[in-house]
Amino acid sequence: GSTLGGGAALSRKFHYALEESIKKHFPGNHCINCMCHSTENLYRMTNTSVARASDDFYPRDPASSHPHIAACAYNGLFLSVLVQPDWDMFHSKHPAARLHAMARAVSGAAVYVSDKPGEHDVELLRRLVLPDGSVLRARGAGRPTRDCLFADVLRDGTSLLKVWNTNALCGVVGVFNLQGSSWDRTRRKFYVHDKNPPKLKIKVRPVDVDTFGAAVRAAESSSSSPAPRFAVYTYGSGALHVVGGREGVEVELATATSEVVTISPVLQAEGVSFSPLGLSDMFNSGGAVRSCSTTPVSPAAASSHPQLPGSSGNGKAKPATARNQFSFAVGVYGSGRFLAYSSVDPVRVAVGGLSLRHTYDAASGAVVVEVPTTEGLSCEVLFTYNL
Repeated sequence: GSTLGGGAALSRKFHYALEESIKKHFPGNHCINCMCHSTENLYRMTNTSVARASDDFYPRDPASSHPHIAACAYNGLFLSVLVQPDWDMFHSKHPAARLHAMARAVSGAAVYVSDKPGEHDVELLRRLVLPDGSVLRARGAGRPTRDCLFADVLRDGTSLLKVWNTNALCGVVGVFNLQGSSWDRTRRKFYVHDKNPPKLKIKVRPVDVDTFGAAVRAAESSSSSPAPRFAVYTYGSGALHVVGGREGVEVELATATSEVVTISPVLQAEGVSFSPLGLSDMFNSGGAVRSCSTTPVSPAAASSHPQLPGSSGNGKAKPATARNQFSFAVGVYGSGRFLAYSSVDPVRVAVGGLSLRHTYDAASGAVVVEVPTTEGLSCEVLFTYNL
């Protein structure tokens, strides 16, 4: 490139031609930039907006999966300022499939697999993909939590990787034990340097989600603001806890295993604490929660709700009351088992005027209801309480 002003100048011409070609021939901007982490490329992605965050997914190299996920998370910290980081494809039938699937669930990137036709783990894919083929995609780019930024999550034998992201209301944290394999600079290949790394523990806290951390710090600096509380749902154990912003739930993982934790702010209205956590069978359950607000319910509206037999938490239909009521109205995308935290048992859970059977666990505050499949997979679920 010396006759054209050097390599940077030559790269500018090449990348300008690529960008113009994409704009002309792929009007939906259907391009993933790969092998592109040099700044003369990154700073010139004017029309394309997606870039691979790591080396490829190598299905035949068992040592490659751990460094692949770590690279995506740490590179995403820088790349996300410029582009949408892409975490690459994976195989749903693979020894590391669950590890990769949970990573994609918190990545905020597109989810796609390169399975052979007919060679799919359907049950795993159902944790990522809704019946219409859409994905509960997190809204930002998955990035390491602050306490992991300078940890060696591949080699130090003590650190787990935590990756945080946000949804419309809920936050999500993926936890990964990636100890044991890494890129070996001497051998010039991925290498298993520890065949038996130990189980490791770490706490997941609401402040790990950076947007929640800002709210917690703001409340701590104000004498008039109450300390926020959060409902925390752990996918693997199914446990539900309510904690303060700096409190946490402990996660213990063996090497090559992972966990996803959904975190949702606890809302207060009329003496009731409530927090929607989403479709609990999905890895990114909180991606199903699109909104949450309170709305009054008049006595006439309360009495007009048809009910399914046994629609209340104790298995008996509760009659409509004449007293005033209010609801937490939750906008939901998707269908299936929906989980929320509530400090008391709602008198009714309904979709489209139809009361649904729900269960309530007083010990944990868990409300579980089966959200039916609706047109467009969007609906409003009303959790109703007496005033």
